[in-house]
Amino acid sequence: MELLEHKEDRFYPTDYLLSRLRSRKAGFRYLISNKSAEGAWAHLLSEYRWVYFQMNSHVRNLYSLVFLYNEIRTITLCLRYKIYEYRDIEPLLEYSIISKDLKKMLRECQTLLSCVEGIENVFLTLSSEFAGLKESYREHGLMGFEQGLRDNFMEYSVKGVRNPVIRVFFANLIDIRNITNLFKHIRWKVQDEPVFVHGGNIREDRLMRIFREQRVSGLELLVSQMTKKRGEAFSAVSLENSLLNWLTLLLERTVKDPLNTGNILNYLWSCYIETVNLGILFYGSGLDSETVERELLH
Repeated sequence: MELLEHKEDRFYPTDYLLSRLRSRKAGFRYLISNKSAEGAWAHLLSEYRWVYFQMNSHVRNLYSLVFLYNEIRTITLCLRYKIYEYRDIEPLLEYSIISKDLKKMLRECQTLLSCVEGIENVFLTLSSEFAGLKESYREHGLMGFEQGLRDNFMEYSVKGVRNPVIRVFFANLIDIRNITNLFKHIRWKVQDEPVFVHGGNIREDRLMRIFREQRVSGLELLVSQMTKKRGEAFSAVSLENSLLNWLTLLLERTVKDPLNTGNILNYLWSCYIETVNLGILFYGSGLDSETVERELLH
């Protein structure tokens, strides 16, 4: 089964796409500024859809895993809407670029377990690494299923992507996931050893040593070495925000990529960050401005 929607190649040159992206970048923030958090996410999907179909087939294939990674949230939101909130999933699927067959499966599955089984079977067409998602759901619920799907997808992507800019992007996402997971294990004194996603830049034995020593300071030192900022005390939220801001800076530097991969990836990421920030402002409207400012990504 195809996972992403297929359209005929328009053969647009990449320079044409880059020119259009430069003209749209400032407008994206304005267009989502008066929307709800859900409306902003729908607009992000709409923008990603537009970018996806402006690409020629070569560039589209290059970026397919980036787009599919973003659609994991669409898929899991559909499950939450259908099973827990009894809401219509059509607004989510309207701008989604997942394939027609996958959309049909999400519309027709009746129980959460049948939905999870269907999604696992679809992703097994990519790789056998996605086996076990159903067990993750049975043991840890929908949140465990979603995290398992994301973790497996990052591992699959970092091994399957040939373009160095996109491969490093997924490796950095894995580092962020592993560090935040490790922090929560230490801070909450979880006795079980953390399970790390394979394929990141940081050696897993270093992460495991920090866990066994139960040293948050060792983790803070690691983060300061990554981000080139002096060590500071973190909460779970501020740690993840610091790492996401670090990733944003890295992506901004990739615009010098001679193949223009970095320009497109940086645009997609900047739209995502703007959408996340609008959600923070929307749900944090009752909080004081300093608290909200600390939550925002930069």
